[in-house]
Amino acid sequence: MRTPLLPDVRDGVPPWVQAFLRAVRQALMALVHGVPDRMGRAVTFRDLVEMGLATQEVAERQAQEGR
Repeated sequence: MRTPLLPDVRDGVPPWVQAFLRAVRQALMALVHGVPDRMGRAVTFRDLVEMGLATQEVAERQAQEGR
């Protein structure tokens, strides 16, 4: 399942809220979607399972343990 892109920050909110939301959006876009650098995308347990580097069981256990 693909994570949808976050929308741009709308006008009409205070400037400090816009700045905060833009910073959060930029950080999430980099980690989740690899924007603008695909090499900066976070690797998930699901990615490791799909690549055959971990089993589903191990990945689920690690995710539950918060590692």
